[in-house]
Amino acid sequence: MAGNINRGDEAEDLVEQICHKMFLADFTVRNPKFLKGDAEKEAADFLVPFGSTLLAFQVKSKTETKSAFEKEEKDFQRIKGKISDGIDQLKTIRRALNANHLKTVTNGAGITLPFKGDSNTKLIGLVILELFGEEQFGEDERTGIYNGYTLHNNIPTHVFTREVFDTISTEIDTIPDLISYLTARKGFYERGALSPNTHELDFLTLFKTRQDLIKEVMGGEIDLVAVTDDLWKAYRSKHIDRINERDYRNRPSLLIDEVIKWQHTSIGYNPGIGDPSGRSESMEGTIENYYAIIFELASIPRISRRMVGEKFLKALRQADAAGNGQALVQISPDTGVLVLATNRNREERIRGMYNLAAVAYCGLHLAKLIAIATEPLSAPERSYDIGVLADVTFENHDELESKLTEMFGPLKCGTITEY
Repeated sequence: MAGNINRGDEAEDLVEQICHKMFLADFTVRNPKFLKGDAEKEAADFLVPFGSTLLAFQVKSKTETKSAFEKEEKDFQRIKGKISDGIDQLKTIRRALNANHLKTVTNGAGITLPFKGDSNTKLIGLVILELFGEEQFGEDERTGIYNGYTLHNNIPTHVFTREVFDTISTEIDTIPDLISYLTARKGFYERGALSPNTHELDFLTLFKTRQDLIKEVMGGEIDLVAVTDDLWKAYRSKHIDRINERDYRNRPSLLIDEVIKWQHTSIGYNPGIGDPSGRSESMEGTIENYYAIIFELASIPRISRRMVGEKFLKALRQADAAGNGQALVQISPDTGVLVLATNRNREERIRGMYNLAAVAYCGLHLAKLIAIATEPLSAPERSYDIGVLADVTFENHDELESKLTEMFGPLKCGTITEY
């Protein structure tokens, strides 16, 4: 029995590493507990709360000594039994949500957060299966999961092997990007648009390279898609140079990830100044402000993070040379991101950030603007000030709008693609 428990913990450790890579520790909750009467129950193996959406993970493990070709029907039935157990266990989190039993969660950064999920929460289930021992077999000899989607207990549930889920994380590594992938996956399976023997990584390749086709299926224009076998292998071999270039170009996007990782250190810090206009949230380092800020930052998909990161890096270098650097990026029709790098003191930096934010918010007619301020690139120590303007009105809107070009220069329009 002890050996099985250790293997289960080992499987959860492996999945936790993937979750930290995809979602960061701030959004990963391991083994959340809640009280039902006098009894403490585990809601799931992992939770990833994200606004009105909740990803719930069940991790199952099994030791294998036979390759997929050597397995008999009873061997596959045992694996199916493990998966079925994981799918069924997701009903625990649904019941906890319906009864409002789960009040707080503690994330991977060690921060205990109020949990606001309820019966209206959009719950997405993921069952991750670790087959220990299969690493000894060749890639084509390992057990695969086909048609790994089900709607059980009114929970859309996606099933992956841990190995495949890890591979997915090399292509999809933000929460909004994963939700988009799972939404497309759900749509394809519920429409019967995929043949039952479609390999997961081949569908991943289709998702990454043919968004036009994905949209046509989701829009009901196409009923069935035949995905070529070994599409993933061809993608990884024929386009490896483009993939490597993509990964290189994504490096500036990791600046946003780093800002998210730093935010828990702001808890308890009070700079003594908020938005000088009084139109935004306090800058005080409360847990509520911490989570509100990381949620806004984590809502930016990877390709948009690259757009911001490139300008962010340029502003950091400008601040090294001239003391100040700033940039404004409109990542969607109604959302923008402002970055400011400066060697000014903290109070001046915050005031400067909000003055620029007000001009950008009004000048681009935004519904939301995320503002980030920090030191120049070569600063020996680093701190971040972050503010969000959303659904606010400025009495001097026209005056602020007129200063957009003066503050940020002529607007430049452009497009960005992943590859």
